[in-house]
Amino acid sequence: METQRFFRLAAAVLLLAAAATGQVDRSRLNGQVLDESGASIPGAMVKISNPATGFVREAETSSEGFYDFPAVPVGTYEVQVTKDGFAPARTTGVVLAVGQQRTLNVRMQVSSVATQIEIQADATPLEQTSADLGSVVGLRQIKDIPINGRNWSFLMALAPGAINTGDGSQQTIRFVGRARDDNNWTFDGMDATGVKDPRQEAALRLIISTDAIAEFRVSSSLYSAELGGGAGANISLVSKSGTNEFHGSLFEFVRNNRFDARNFFDAHKPPFRLNQFGGNLGGPILRNRTFFFVNYEGLRQRLGQTLFASVPSAAFRERALSTSPAVRPILEAFPKGFRSLDADIDELWIERRQLWREDAGTLRVDHRFSDFDLFFARFNVDNGLIDAPRSVLLSDKQESLFQPSNLAVQYQRIFSPTVINEYKLGYNRSALTRYSYGPLGQSISVPGFMTLNGPSLLIENPTSYSMLDNLTITRGRHTLKMGFEARRIHVNVADPAVPTASITFTSRDDLIRNRVDSLSIIAGSPVLGARRTWFMGFFQDDFKARRNLTLNLGARYEYYTVAKEVCNRERVFDMWACQGFCPPGTPWYYPDRNNIDPRVSLAWAPAALGDKTVFRIGAGVFHGPGQNDDVNAALDNMAERLSLTSREVPGGLSYPIEPFVAQARSQGVTPRSLQRDRRDLYNIQWGFSIQQQLPARFVTQVGYLGNVGHKLFARTYVNVIDPALGRRPLPAFG
Repeated sequence: METQRFFRLAAAVLLLAAAATGQVDRSRLNGQVLDESGASIPGAMVKISNPATGFVREAETSSEGFYDFPAVPVGTYEVQVTKDGFAPARTTGVVLAVGQQRTLNVRMQVSSVATQIEIQADATPLEQTSADLGSVVGLRQIKDIPINGRNWSFLMALAPGAINTGDGSQQTIRFVGRARDDNNWTFDGMDATGVKDPRQEAALRLIISTDAIAEFRVSSSLYSAELGGGAGANISLVSKSGTNEFHGSLFEFVRNNRFDARNFFDAHKPPFRLNQFGGNLGGPILRNRTFFFVNYEGLRQRLGQTLFASVPSAAFRERALSTSPAVRPILEAFPKGFRSLDADIDELWIERRQLWREDAGTLRVDHRFSDFDLFFARFNVDNGLIDAPRSVLLSDKQESLFQPSNLAVQYQRIFSPTVINEYKLGYNRSALTRYSYGPLGQSISVPGFMTLNGPSLLIENPTSYSMLDNLTITRGRHTLKMGFEARRIHVNVADPAVPTASITFTSRDDLIRNRVDSLSIIAGSPVLGARRTWFMGFFQDDFKARRNLTLNLGARYEYYTVAKEVCNRERVFDMWACQGFCPPGTPWYYPDRNNIDPRVSLAWAPAALGDKTVFRIGAGVFHGPGQNDDVNAALDNMAERLSLTSREVPGGLSYPIEPFVAQARSQGVTPRSLQRDRRDLYNIQWGFSIQQQLPARFVTQVGYLGNVGHKLFARTYVNVIDPALGRRPLPAFG
């Protein structure tokens, strides 16, 4: 009882303190109860139940026969409607998917005897409540569709508007022409992006194990004010939970070179071993009260790769050494070739091996204190290592250690059938440490030859801490939703953590004569910590104008505060206002407080077409923060950046570069700058679509979508040499 009182008190306080950010990891069921003539039935009792978990909710129809169940956990439900003077109506197999707003109209028959009408729900319902362009990828699709490497994000390509620009993962899929970093991911309603960049920097397959996902929804465009945090698609994932029955599985998938065909460039099939294994178990701790779900998945891959390189021929090496003995370390760093391509270049083919290891785990616990108080907590982590070659050289490789993790805690309080509140908190982390090794202390670039990569060290530990509160109020034909999220962003990064240098020759002849065209040096920096907070809120009114006509009217506001370094270790460069580095304490840029996003849509299912056709139209403004890393120029300047070109050195540059470092420093550092009056990017979208239900449970959709982007980010060079004057506007800087 004390625990119950605590949660009820906490929910009441939160209800007064905040509103909501939308039940994006939940479902909604609404509709109208009618008699045989089509007249509405007020005061009917509607009860939904999930036999698998014992979940039950009840509501009474309004004066116009409408009912609404917001914030319902995903699952398969039974819907029972009772009213004196009518035969009870029972509909089974009502599937509620993540982010879905399903309409189920129920017709009752007048009856004075104890009879019951049994109805099987339509397996492919039309979207009759919004213009949201998207789709749900359900458990059956996740289980049955073959996925290379069991990476769930490949299934995002099934959504309308998806464009694959690479391997088909979350790093390469974009939607309706917008950038991949405009997308936003949530897991059980909690931020699941890469934090520093919206896409995950971790190129892993098991960031979230496929077996831990119940389903997910991709909202490509024209979604309501409930969704935000990105100007592109919103991808909402829901984790599996336990039920009243124990369910579990064990698996192992094996692939190796015995099953593979030889690549065209391979002299023979390189070795390949892939083992992907794991298991999961879910069930009751207390029947109808407490449930658990636990999942583990591991991956071990050993992949042979045939790599190609163009290297200096013996004749070229001899000419270069006889002309410029100082370039001997560069020439010796190149491996010997196997076959001549021309007088200067030999080719080399070498087989090297990539090692890949992952261990991913998920734990979720659900508890129902009462029919009005529900709670769950879920933790997810993936520990991965990718040891990959960068070239044919044994000394040239990259070791990447990833550890993304995500925690979500949610408490839902049902104050009444018409007032529901949810409170969530958690964190999301995408840790990365990357060691890069090379044959020399610098990167060497010579046209026609393979690049000699230099060593580097990258440390990233970006984390977001989120607090959300969700409130839904139903009043007659109106379902009012309002919301708030506070997300604290920590981006701890050292890029690079050790000094790096790059040397460029513009031609092979320049290497022979030891004429370096340009050099750049970036000194290492300690781990620096950027801090900022996002505040996001919305108001949404889903108005049932008629039984078959729904209006969605809403607005969203997002404010991303100006980033700061936690210990004030920063250097702001402004070429115009400060004529160089600004005084300590100067804001990195000016805040943008104008991110107001109105959104409106309409969905109409004409009765004349038998409720089997839906016309949908919508428009809205969609802001996004872009990459958190894009505003970190002031941090990048903490690592001294030097550059020098042959045009700035009488007599030119040559290798080794150590004698020119002092001159590069005297020329001034080459800082990074951020346009301080920048504005946050946004898209304006508009469109319409028609959904048509077909025989054999098919649904077809055709539509048009318009999208235009504003305030998009780009990169350019400033303080360049004026050809007429032969110098830079700010001579003290590179």
